[in-house]
Amino acid sequence: MLNPVFGRKVRGMCKEALPLFGRRLSPDSDSVTRFHVDGFPHGGYVGYPVGAIPSGDGFDVLIVDDPIKTPEDFDTQKKRDRMFEWFTDTLKVRGNPGASIIFVMARWHKDDIVGRLETQGGWDVVTMRALKEEGDTDYLGERQIGEALRPKHLSTETLLEYKKTVSPRSWAANYQQKPITEESNFFDVTKLKIDTGCEGREVRAWDLAASEGKGHWTVGAKLRSDG
Repeated sequence: MLNPVFGRKVRGMCKEALPLFGRRLSPDSDSVTRFHVDGFPHGGYVGYPVGAIPSGDGFDVLIVDDPIKTPEDFDTQKKRDRMFEWFTDTLKVRGNPGASIIFVMARWHKDDIVGRLETQGGWDVVTMRALKEEGDTDYLGERQIGEALRPKHLSTETLLEYKKTVSPRSWAANYQQKPITEESNFFDVTKLKIDTGCEGREVRAWDLAASEGKGHWTVGAKLRSDG
């Protein structure tokens, strides 16, 4: 189910902010996953876990918050298709005319929901990396390349220490919004070049799919060193 701590925080923020607009929460809004504005029976907040069917509920603003917790949630084509269909067939169709949809999520895979929607076009994408990279747009001010997003919260030095301890994929997804697949953790295969013109010592290596019932592909590589 949806984390009740998050719902409780949202309800507390609404309780504080609504009086600024001359409104208040409905007296019967005791739930942390569903509460309404007093006098507006269709105006309020409803929280659902990923994959749920929000029967009878429409929306003016839909916020999909971190639907992917780990890469295992999205590593197969079937899982990615299922989550995308949940969004397109179950959530999106419940939007009221003029409704807005916001995704807040780590990018674990290039073929995740955000990746597919980017391919379709018509969406605004805001990327704020933990450490600024060349070509990034700075939405919160001017940062230098390699500078931390919130240095008072996580300094550049702390982030670089994190980078050393987490996996390349976790760093790219959780901190840099740059999804990489498991097979490109170590090498970007698109940048490898085949050169048949150099001379030197040659070696061929094999990684055999020898594990019975669970082995991956057998792979062979012929390499040449010019040093």
